[in-house]
This record gives sequence, structure tokens and C-alpha cells, in this order.
Amino acid sequence: MLITGLLEKNSGKTYLAAAILYALRKLGFKPGFFKPISIHNWFTDYDTTLDNLRSKSLYCKDVAMLSQIARIRIPYELLNPIHFLTAPLDPCVFINARVPDMYYSFSYDLLKTTIIARFSRYEEERLYNIYLFNEWALQRNILLIDEEILDRITRNADEVLRVNAIKNFVYLMNKNFLNSTHTCLKAIEDKHHVIIVESYSNVAWPLPPQIQVAFVLAVSPGRVLIYEASKFKMAVELKKPLRGLYTNVKLSDIIGLLKPVGSFKVGPVHSAEIPESYAIRKYASVVNFLISKLEKLEASF
Repeated sequence: MLITGLLEKNSGKTYLAAAILYALRKLGFKPGFFKPISIHNWFTDYDTTLDNLRSKSLYCKDVAMLSQIARIRIPYELLNPIHFLTAPLDPCVFINARVPDMYYSFSYDLLKTTIIARFSRYEEERLYNIYLFNEWALQRNILLIDEEILDRITRNADEVLRVNAIKNFVYLMNKNFLNSTHTCLKAIEDKHHVIIVESYSNVAWPLPPQIQVAFVLAVSPGRVLIYEASKFKMAVELKKPLRGLYTNVKLSDIIGLLKPVGSFKVGPVHSAEIPESYAIRKYASVVNFLISKLEKLEASF
């Protein structure tokens, strides 16, 4: 099943994923987890950066947390095949160049703030990690970075590519996206028959186009909407750019084309709460609904 967000930030996807994973594990389903795309800023998400340094890799903190909840012993790169490491822009560069407005426009542009993008694929029973360096941004000194951190995080890379032009960076991103997500998800599918896919932000479809899901859950603070998967994917196909990826479609682009088949109110979660608490109480209605649907699917096979 796929979980995505109605909002760009703080929709509640990870708490819902944690509640579902916990409940499924307790019922003996042996669930898997997959987060195709993630992003973190090395400076503002420094706790995650420190974890990355210890493991000499790039991944998001949610993957580590959800792996522990589901008791999955799989490399984080397999569960999270694509990760972008971003950096804060240096405002002084823009002020001194007398283009202060560009500081704000660049701040919302992933291609301008990315330092490194990791793409992992699974082939011949092993992970292969490619790291793309955004030399366009690095050469212009517009980002506040720590060279030692970049060196330590990429020490286990199988291949490092330094990309000088934005258009080439985009080309390599698109080229590696499908292979990374498809091969890693296939490896996880071989180990788990129920997989929770958590999208990034409000990206409607973070998966290769050929992948099918049983349910789509769209999350907002206090509410979870259930969509029929086939109609949801059809709406994504209608809004997809002619030559672009499905990941270009946001939930806001398609929400007007769809009607949810179910809706559940959920409660707020404190950061110190454990999954056992909010899976049983605050997410009980949606978790029970999904479990009943999964049990019916299991019985039909």
C-alpha cells in the first residue's frame, strides 16, 4: 500500500506508516517497508547527518526508525534507494552579488540546494551505490558545506560522478530513478508479501509506472483518506508531463479528479509516544480497516 501526503510538509505519513507496521507485525504479517525517495539538509537535520557519518552512507532518519519498528534487517539503501543531501544557501553570496531575491528563489529549488544525490540499485545479489555530486552548485560557492562530511559519507560509494551542468544532473537523476526504485523494491518484495510504501512530501506516485498497489492512503493532520488504487494511478497518468516522471505529479494536481472511498479521523501524536500507543488508540480506526481488507485479500488467494 502507498502512503502519501496532502501537504508538502508535516502531513503525518511516517506516524501512520509506523502504526500500520507495528499492527501488522503483531498480527504475524511480517510487513516490509519502502521509502523510494528522501531528502535531508546536512545542517538543519544534523542528527541525521551524524547517523550518516557513523554508517558512511546517506539515508533518512525515518527509514532507521521504521526498520526498527518492523524489525527489518535490510540495508537502509535497499529500503531507501534514492536520497538527496542538501545544504543551506549562503545569503552573503547573493547579497554581495546584488541579487538578494535569488536567495529565496534558489532556496525552493532542489537542484540548486542539492550537494549529493545517492542512487542505489540491486543487482547480482548486491547493492550498487552511485553518488552524483552537484558540481554546478559547488563550483559557485553558493552553499554552506563541510568538505570532511562529504568525504566521509561517500567513502563506501561504488561510483562517484561529478556533474557540472544542471541539465546533465537532471538527466542522470531521471536515468537512475527507475532502475533504482524497481530493483530495490523487487528485492524487498521477495522477502515480504505486505509492503508499506511511504512517499516523499506530497508526491502522488513515487514508484515506477508498472508497479501496482492495493490501497492509496492520503494523509493530512487529523485525517486519513483512502483512495481506490487503480483510479488514483489513472489520475496520476493524466497529469504526468509528456516526457516527465510520475514523481512530477503532486497530490494537489489530482485531488480534484478523485473521490475517497473512505475517511478516518486520527489523533495527534507526541514525539515520545511509542507505536504501541498510537497504533492502538489514535490510528485504530484506519489500522483496523486496512487489516480487515488485507485479511480478505489473503483469504482470496
